[in-house]
Amino acid sequence: MRKALVGGFTDWVADVVCLADYLGLPKFSILGNSGGGGYVAVCAASIPERLLSAVIVSGGWRMDSRKAGQLLKGTYKMNWFVAKYAPFLLTPMLKMIGEAGDKPSQNPGPMEKTMAPPDVKAVGQGDRLQWLMKSLAEAVRLGAKGAAWDMRMYFRQWDFELEEITMPLNLFHGDLDRNFPIALVREMVAAIPSAHLTVYPGEAHLSTLVNHFEEIANCLLLDASRTEPLNSPPGGEEPLV
Repeated sequence: MRKALVGGFTDWVADVVCLADYLGLPKFSILGNSGGGGYVAVCAASIPERLLSAVIVSGGWRMDSRKAGQLLKGTYKMNWFVAKYAPFLLTPMLKMIGEAGDKPSQNPGPMEKTMAPPDVKAVGQGDRLQWLMKSLAEAVRLGAKGAAWDMRMYFRQWDFELEEITMPLNLFHGDLDRNFPIALVREMVAAIPSAHLTVYPGEAHLSTLVNHFEEIANCLLLDASRTEPLNSPPGGEEPLV
């Protein structure tokens, strides 16, 4: 295992264990969406004895490679460039995003233009888009420094190895995800023998969770109810149609 970096993913494990102990939970399940991918992965690597199940949905992985920059397009490529080469701009950039989310009357058109069509459709129902904007605002209400640090962690060497994960790890990802392209996800999964990837054709970053929530939740609960370890195929992938 690599020497832990100050403020890296491994630091978060101690917080999770402390909370679980306080709540009297000897074992628990964990699910990470989007930027929560790294946090689930480090828990699976570090405290498998405490986890009943681990699931990642539209999860983020290391984005510091040149290939990552080549796969990203438009606004996502710009964000990649800022995080990798000008991280000092992340805090003001995230602060601006939060301020935009605090104005529900603002035209959400610019944000929708950057999203994949399945995501636009998924959040376009009811007031989902406004709630998404509000959640972005709330995330940086007390300041954007923490969110910027979190984003930076995906653009540097991680402080643990994916090969350390030996427990079953289930991943769900859309093949049209613009935030974290499926090609990068497949590379990461190949490094985790106990991982199983389910790919949803025609789904993107947000629509995967919105449209397949029940299946994802059932996977989390099913793994948690098993008394014997789940045998997942090495680097397994299940494309769904």
